[in-house]
Amino acid sequence: MNTQLRPDYKRVQAFFGDTRTERQLIEHYRLERVLADKIKHTPQGARAQIYADAYRELFQSVPDHPQQRIEMQDARRRHIRSLWRRLHRRLKNKVFLEIGCGDAVLSASLAAWTSQTYALDVTDKLISRTTLPRNLEVLLTTGADIPLHDGVIDLAFSDQLMEHLHPDDAIAQLEQIFRVLKPGGSYLCVTPNKVTGPHDVSSFFDYEATGLHLCEYMSTELFQLFKQVGFRKVRFYVSAYGFEARIPATVLRSLENRLQALPSLTRARVTRNPYMAALAGLDVVGTK
Repeated sequence: MNTQLRPDYKRVQAFFGDTRTERQLIEHYRLERVLADKIKHTPQGARAQIYADAYRELFQSVPDHPQQRIEMQDARRRHIRSLWRRLHRRLKNKVFLEIGCGDAVLSASLAAWTSQTYALDVTDKLISRTTLPRNLEVLLTTGADIPLHDGVIDLAFSDQLMEHLHPDDAIAQLEQIFRVLKPGGSYLCVTPNKVTGPHDVSSFFDYEATGLHLCEYMSTELFQLFKQVGFRKVRFYVSAYGFEARIPATVLRSLENRLQALPSLTRARVTRNPYMAALAGLDVVGTK
């Protein structure tokens, strides 16, 4: 296992606002590598519990993990508001499904605009059920399955989830999402762009994701996966501050290929800047 920090790791730290010591970064990275390997080598039927155990161990063992920092709470609230601005206008009297809902704060904030909202995750431990709207139902999954009937969802949504899944589970989940969508229904998937990554702790050590981002994708790979499952239309968007604009797949693919052809260190310098922020995530909408 490589635990040598990248020559530009301090620049990456500054970009993310991460103030941890070298030792803290190395300990965090070592643990993610061990947990990622455990998930990768667990048979598909047994991975649901391994996912839950891995993230429980991660947050217990890495108390300085960026997602647990108090100062990140304001950033999370801003992110929720940004997602709300993008989603609520799509949802008037529609049926909505959030996959990987976490604390279900986003689902709860959108429920007033929907006829029915479902919030899906492997655990409900982060959810305060006493404050949930009446038209929000929490669903638990044992893996890639979605416990809903065929063709009942108008819009499905996931944010920063697909990259955490074993590639086999990502395909299985995509098939389930396609199954529960109504004809003409859509799935909006937000996931990091591989060409601007990695986007997990391995960004301090490697130039490809080797931690708990088990697979980061480029637009071509996502396009092929969505088409393989059966989506009729696949479109890409760039977004910032709650606003979005469609970008032609050919333009995005050309830009990604140009960036991917750069030497790793050069590509990292080019993509780790605020002007490239819109390309840091892939926003793909598949229509059934």
